[in-house]
Amino acid sequence: MDRDLDRPRWEDDEAEDDWQDDDDDDEEELEEEDEADDDDDDGMLYDDRAQAEVPAILRSEYSGEPFASCLVCGTSLDDAELHVVEKVIRHGEAVFEMAVCVGCAGRLAGECSEESLARLGEVQEAWVANADPDGERCAGCGRPRDHAGAFVIAGYFVSHHRLVRSLAVCEDCHDDVQDRLSEKTRETFGEFVRDHFPGVPENIDAPVFFGG
Repeated sequence: MDRDLDRPRWEDDEAEDDWQDDDDDDEEELEEEDEADDDDDDGMLYDDRAQAEVPAILRSEYSGEPFASCLVCGTSLDDAELHVVEKVIRHGEAVFEMAVCVGCAGRLAGECSEESLARLGEVQEAWVANADPDGERCAGCGRPRDHAGAFVIAGYFVSHHRLVRSLAVCEDCHDDVQDRLSEKTRETFGEFVRDHFPGVPENIDAPVFFGG
C-alpha cells in the first residue's frame, strides 16, 4: 500500500509541509550565501584587487601601499574620480613622489600660462601616443628606462585605484619640456615644490604631467 491506512491523512500533510519548509529554509540560506559571496567579490573587485594590481613603482615609497590621500587637499583617493601619481626615479631610487587629485591638479594648471598649457598639451598627446604600455621605455625618445640615469613616471588612476594609463619619460626629454615652459609656469611649479616639499633639493623639477 502507498501509506498506512491506520495513520490519519493530516499527518502525511504535515510531514509534506515540514519537508517543503525545510526546502524553503535551504533556499533562503543559499540565497544569503550567494549575496555574501557577491558582496565579497564586489569588494575585492573594486578595492582590494585593484589596489593589489597597482605596480610597485607607482606606490608610496614610505608605506609600500597605493597613495591614500591627495598631497594638496588631503582628500581620500579611494573614491576619487581621478588622481595622478608622479615620481622621479634617479639611479633606481625615488627622490620625489606625490599623488594629487584631479581638482587640485586642475587648480595648479590654472595658475600656468596659456602658452605653456598649450605646449604641454601637445607634448603629452605625443607621449600618450608613443607610450610603452608597460612603461619600460621613454615615451619621448624610446630609450629603455633602465638605461636612463633618471626618469619621471606618472600613473593615472580612477576610483578604487584602478590604473588606466602610465607614462615614463627620461630626464632629458622631461628637461627639454621644462625648458620650453614660460617663466611664469616654471615659477608656479617651483613654488609648488617649495610649498609641499621643503626638503627637496632645488635641482628637482616638478613633473610636468599634471592634467594628463
